[in-house]
Amino acid sequence: MQIRLLNHASVLIEVGSVRLLTDPWFFGTCFDGGWGLRWDAPAAIDQAARATHLWVSHFHEDHFHIPTLKAVLERNPGIVALGNRSWNFQLDAALRRLGFENVVALDERRPTTLAPGVVVERYPATGIDNMLLVRGPGADGRPRTILNYNDCVVPASTRRWLARRFGPIDVFLCNFNHAGKLLRHPLPPVATVHQGLLANFESIFPPFRPRAVLPFASHHIYRAPENAPQNASLLEVERLAEVDRRVVPLRVGETACFAGEARAPRIERHDAGVREAEADLIVRAPGTTRAQLQEAAARFAARIRRAYGPLAAGVPSLVVRVSETGEVVELDPRRGLRPADGNATPDLEAHGSALVRWWSRPYGTDTFCVGAHFGFASKAGVVTFRRLIIAALLAENRLDARSTLEMLTSLQGQRFLWNRREEIAGVLLSRQVGAEYQQPEP
Repeated sequence: MQIRLLNHASVLIEVGSVRLLTDPWFFGTCFDGGWGLRWDAPAAIDQAARATHLWVSHFHEDHFHIPTLKAVLERNPGIVALGNRSWNFQLDAALRRLGFENVVALDERRPTTLAPGVVVERYPATGIDNMLLVRGPGADGRPRTILNYNDCVVPASTRRWLARRFGPIDVFLCNFNHAGKLLRHPLPPVATVHQGLLANFESIFPPFRPRAVLPFASHHIYRAPENAPQNASLLEVERLAEVDRRVVPLRVGETACFAGEARAPRIERHDAGVREAEADLIVRAPGTTRAQLQEAAARFAARIRRAYGPLAAGVPSLVVRVSETGEVVELDPRRGLRPADGNATPDLEAHGSALVRWWSRPYGTDTFCVGAHFGFASKAGVVTFRRLIIAALLAENRLDARSTLEMLTSLQGQRFLWNRREEIAGVLLSRQVGAEYQQPEP
């Protein structure tokens, strides 16, 4: 069994006769340019050409990166694509639209055989995210189990219940860095952020009792000028070896080779061409008009009203300073944009073009937050913004009030909820909703 880290969240898992490629992002940017790759790894596309199967965990652009997926398809047209199919998203249909012909729908919590002795099973979590359980043959006759936990954020009780269901895990893969705007004002010292990240990472994998832990899905940099300072607090993978002896700080371009009962894998370095990428920042063009902001905000408000009906009255308004003009406006989630009261303190500041993209696009809130295209103007603004984005993210992922009623009245929707039973129970017990992107504790 071998696992090669190609870049960011992309690994090539070789088990039995299967070479499973996950979440390829090999070049370019994502989240409206808010993220770039930390490492250039030119040989990654050559490794992707060897893959027999492809799995994309979720729709976030650092996982579902359309330019890279098209490049993989060009190099490997016969690859079998495993397309997640759930009530609130259909990745199998999206992969077919990109041109993949060999697409297998991957339903929730249903084992799918890829080759003799190699079976995968997908477990949904955190709105649109998923973890993948891979079982394959070992040289000693004992099955080997890999859990690609990915970016999932679920309560501790949920992790314990799932661990009991999965049984022994040989290799556990998960992310380890913050992945979006840090919802803190002012920004904490680097040491404080690192402490929170290490504590988060240390808490994730113990319930699964893995033989080895491979950190990944965190090799990015921030390009938005409002949040370039966050790059200083991104954690280096080598620091994670301090947490637990089972942690294997695999670097981009390296392969972890597992043999027999040995807990520590043999590490092979193949790609000598890996180098640190340049951290160039976004240059934003001026010219966003008040009419464009007004129209985009009206669309945003219409989506909130449609998602929550009378409950939309509980979604807070947000006071925003438009950075290139200095104008202060108020986003009312029910009525749209209006001039802010003269004494109003801005909650956040953002460029007009970033605001238009946030308010007008179907997954605009997610891209705005994860891409870190804004800065906070006050500590109170953090609280207001948290409340607003929770409502908006639930609506974007079809988990809002209206969608929940639709789920409860359809067999497919009820199955969707049942397949998340451990997560739902964990959220109710903890009274905490998992963030859509990793956040270190203060």
